[in-house]
Amino acid sequence: STVMAVFGLPPVAHTNDPVRGVLAALELAEKIGTPKKPAAIGISCGTVFVGIIGSKGSRREYGILGDKVNLSARLMALSKKNHKKFGEIVCDTVICDRCKDEPRISWTDLGRTHVKGKAEAVCIWQPSQTDIPVSAHKLARALYLETSDKCCLSVLESEIERFLKSNNAAEHGGDKATRHGRVVFVQGSIGIGKSSILGQVQVRNNAQVWFLRGTANEFHACYPVDYIVWKQILLGYTNRFSLITNKNRYVFTQYVKVRRPDLERWLFLLGELIELGNYKLLEDEFLGVDVSARNKALYDATPANEITKHRHDIVFCLLEWTARVKPIAIIID
Repeated sequence: STVMAVFGLPPVAHTNDPVRGVLAALELAEKIGTPKKPAAIGISCGTVFVGIIGSKGSRREYGILGDKVNLSARLMALSKKNHKKFGEIVCDTVICDRCKDEPRISWTDLGRTHVKGKAEAVCIWQPSQTDIPVSAHKLARALYLETSDKCCLSVLESEIERFLKSNNAAEHGGDKATRHGRVVFVQGSIGIGKSSILGQVQVRNNAQVWFLRGTANEFHACYPVDYIVWKQILLGYTNRFSLITNKNRYVFTQYVKVRRPDLERWLFLLGELIELGNYKLLEDEFLGVDVSARNKALYDATPANEITKHRHDIVFCLLEWTARVKPIAIIID
């Protein structure tokens, strides 16, 4: 029988998915392969189509299609046809390149060979495990480690508690202008559950803090979008405080005039990150460079590093405007 395993399907992609796939193949070949009937595994890496195939009323299934899927099948067939020559696992060059820094895997160059569906010969490689053991992450043992969920949750929640206490002290008798935010870094190896921990923190503190989240993964590298993470964060923001409405734009403009009057002429930079609605209904200061000659002239006459700083400041001024009502926590994952 044939089984297809796919690593890196959205939204659970990791930067080391090729390594995960090869390590899984090595362990699988060891467990299911026998001397008389060895395993035959083909591995490739690339962009494929993923989704529901078929129509309602007839056969529908979740499918994966693409050149890399076909190549994996051809590589598997090579191993099955001549196990002594190609071994139990055959990989393409992309997989080898993506895994070359992994110390638990060594590679043997099998040269070039022709496969069905390819006009030119393809380079193929055979992986093997080094002396470094492959060990799975065991949750039962992680309870007593400093990197466990229990420890991380308590540390993150204590940071949020200190943040809320400092805000409350400034709110009741203190100087609001002296309130400061906090930056917390959650670092760890790929795939140990950092995103899951942050999700738990968010659920536990939703009543006290407004959480905004932005996520980026290696799929975004295929189709680069400027400010992809911040656009996600601000999309969540504008779902509650939309600047499409005249009232919110007016109130925010008045806040900027008092808090940061130097940023008033840079309000149009927000249009690069959030939806402002029909430009015909916008005030002059919010018009983009494509429709406002004045704003375009200002943009063109300003160095790029200064524009970046103004964009940064206006975004944080926007967040600060509503953070006075309810504290905001931004998660960049």
